Amino acid sequence: MYQNKKKKWIYLGVYLACFIPIGFNFIIMMFTLLLYATNQIPSNHMDLSAVSIVVSLFGFLTFILFFQIRKYLRVGKISRYLEMDDDGLIAISDIAHFLKMGQKKFVSEFLYYIGKGVLINCMIFQEDPTYILLDNGKEKISEKYVVLHCRQCGAPSTLRIGFEHQCKYCGANFSELNRDINGMD
Repeated sequence: MYQNKKKKWIYLGVYLACFIPIGFNFIIMMFTLLLYATNQIPSNHMDLSAVSIVVSLFGFLTFILFFQIRKYLRVGKISRYLEMDDDGLIAISDIAHFLKMGQKKFVSEFLYYIGKGVLINCMIFQEDPTYILLDNGKEKISEKYVVLHCRQCGAPSTLRIGFEHQCKYCGANFSELNRDINGMD
């Protein structure tokens, strides 16, 4: 699991607790302003410009809160996409395309989620920042990676332990990686 559900629901709860009353008041104010503007309700010398400013403020707050809620709901989609991966390395272009957003926007949101602690056990790959690197639950680098030589072409490859891999030079499968590491070869 790559999302911290507890933190996600805390943030969602706070934003929803603000969104519901503010959004409701915005709708009521808009409807009332519409009735005043069409002279269906007498204005009683009410200053419509002041009411318009308050309606605009509530509309702006509703808009901001809606997009914050939507942002935190997107964490679930990202987590499900990450869970479908089998090699621990995900191209940012693929997940951005899946979410129908630009790569730069996705990276900034991804780093935001990591910083807030809502996404866990994943990070941007430091050597090649166009990939997301998934954690295999180990703490030491020696437990996360191993360097193996391909049996077909002999090229060295740095591979993540616990995930399936293919040689990036010839396409050979490293499916017996766990057997090689455990010395059962």
